[in-house]
Amino acid sequence: MMGIGSFFPVLLDELMRKKTEIERKKKPTSHNLDNHGQVFQQLSSPGEGHCWRSQPHLPRSADSSDAVSPLVAHLLGKWEQLWTRALDRQTRLQEKVQRLYELQALETFSFNTWRKRYMQWISSKKFRMLDIFRYIDKDQDGRISQQEFTQSVLDSKFPTSSVEMEAVAAIFDLNGDGFIDYYEFANALHPSRDHHWRTEDEDRIEDEVCRQVAECNCAPRFQVEQIGANRYRFGDSQQLRMVRILRSTVMVRVGGGWSPLDEFLVKNDPCRVKDRTNLKIKEKYLVPDSYRIGTVKSAGNQTRPHSQEGSPSRKNASVASFNSAPNSPLPRK
Repeated sequence: MMGIGSFFPVLLDELMRKKTEIERKKKPTSHNLDNHGQVFQQLSSPGEGHCWRSQPHLPRSADSSDAVSPLVAHLLGKWEQLWTRALDRQTRLQEKVQRLYELQALETFSFNTWRKRYMQWISSKKFRMLDIFRYIDKDQDGRISQQEFTQSVLDSKFPTSSVEMEAVAAIFDLNGDGFIDYYEFANALHPSRDHHWRTEDEDRIEDEVCRQVAECNCAPRFQVEQIGANRYRFGDSQQLRMVRILRSTVMVRVGGGWSPLDEFLVKNDPCRVKDRTNLKIKEKYLVPDSYRIGTVKSAGNQTRPHSQEGSPSRKNASVASFNSAPNSPLPRK
């Protein structure tokens, strides 16, 4: 195959050299027409042995000054057929050779290398993965076929080949149904596929989560369960939250933004919210009477240690405490 492929460029070079001469011969001249007339007279006149009578008679054109002789036209037609077939043959040979090169390169193909190159290309174009997927998903049904994905990447001028894209599309299609949804698309391109990133960052996240949860004093302890790669379930909630490292800080996905892990636990771990306003109100108004009376009595002793009237009675202290406080949310008996 390679020998034939190297032969055809030589043949085409020769044909190209002849093509200039052929194009010049296409233009009829009076000298050429006279020569063609002499040839036809020899073909049509009887000679010795009458060997030429078996040749078909090619009639001359009525207007010989404007037309090319039939013999020249016949030769030009054959030439054009040869030229067209040679070009077509060379094109098909080049496609075969290119296919062989691509198959040879596929033996050392690494999807991780391809993914990194594609992510760098997306970043250089200022695109997002969601933008790429929506552009390919013309009918907006949430999934694209392998053929649509392959053709779109090839049309985008990203440096790859059709053979590589066939292998890439098969990797993207996790369930093998012939279609790629956004979850499969994002999962295949997500940086968590980088082994070093997954080993280092996931270990750091897990260590920090364990350290923070160990500070919980609840009984039972506040539960944090890892469901998948960088996905955790906190407490009794069934919602999965993404956890990752941003600027050397473990962050939790909350709504449309990110919250540091310690701040997130302060808002969700019951034993860490003791300083919040609602608990202050609870301690101020909802504590038992005996605890509140003792507190007021102790405070009175500290402010007036040498009072001649002595400390107030339990009943008076209770009334004083009640009158000095704002309206209590609970009715008193």
